[in-house]
Amino acid sequence: MNAIEVQAKIKNIQLLYAEVSISAKIFFEKKGFKETKEQTVFIGNISFTNFKMYKSV
Repeated sequence: MNAIEVQAKIKNIQLLYAEVSISAKIFFEKKGFKETKEQTVFIGNISFTNFKMYKSV
């Protein structure tokens, strides 16, 4: 994750954005990401909860 942030700064990208699973949410929070929205995604007839998250760099 640090390498991604370094590259973002080099390329003058100020905001990182991710759609993460409920399992990955804690990892992203520990890396400084903030939740913007909880959403339900359907793949076929199966629903999954995931989260839109962002981090300023």
